[in-house]
Amino acid sequence: MSGSGIEKMAVGMTGEERHDMRLMTLLQRMVREKRLKGAAETLGLDPRTVQTSMERGDLSELVRMALERHVLAEDDQQTLRQRERTDALEQRMDALERELRSGLEDASRAMEEAVRALRKERVTGPKPMERGMAQSRTRQGVEAVSETPQEVANPPPKARFPKRLYPELVMKEPTPDDEEVYGEAWPLIEEWREIWKAGHTGVGKGLAWLETEQRVRGLEVAMLEEHGLTLPPEKQPLHGLWRSTQLSWRKATVSEVRRAVAWRRLVRKVLTCGLWRSRWWRGRL
Repeated sequence: MSGSGIEKMAVGMTGEERHDMRLMTLLQRMVREKRLKGAAETLGLDPRTVQTSMERGDLSELVRMALERHVLAEDDQQTLRQRERTDALEQRMDALERELRSGLEDASRAMEEAVRALRKERVTGPKPMERGMAQSRTRQGVEAVSETPQEVANPPPKARFPKRLYPELVMKEPTPDDEEVYGEAWPLIEEWREIWKAGHTGVGKGLAWLETEQRVRGLEVAMLEEHGLTLPPEKQPLHGLWRSTQLSWRKATVSEVRRAVAWRRLVRKVLTCGLWRSRWWRGRL
């Protein structure tokens, strides 16, 4: 039914009737997407109970309560995710504020020390004769420096890059300061990028694909668990429940793929051994 049709039906309904209509629409969508059995499992109901409400076009009290619990649970999850994002943003803002305050304090102290040094030099400066000797030594030093190669006298400045807002966020594309930003995790990130760049996909069946998939997910687990990084396509660092979810499914994948690799190797070994024995027997005949 189109949106305009539902709006026309809602005209003249009581608040409870409109609420039931929205719940029925939700139930129909769940059955359409997950089938009857999947929708019933999601709601914690017997499939026959769900089917009865669908056939009658009317929600039983049991189905209504289950749907309301489901809606509340989804709202709670969305609220939790939003709260985690808000908490992460607040933590980041606090860290930036502390860093800015510390930088300003350091700059202020450095300026005060420079001013004190200039005042001290003005009060206890060198005498005219000593000043002349110092200027002579300075001229000699300048002449000695001028005789050195230009490259040595003026070394190229070290490249500086803007500070990243989220240094714990792994970027899929490389940048010149990656090694400096990621530190000990840099070799893992470099290997991980090379594997994806070589054409590894998320779907495969062969032994070679399984071995690569095991390595990729193992690298991701190490980056998440040991180095506290966040992987693409995320745009900001993950925390709390959502981070645990990202880590859990990768650990489960590593375990499943490891078993699949072991099984494929065993099958290959058995088949290879059988082929060798067949050739040996043919040679004996």
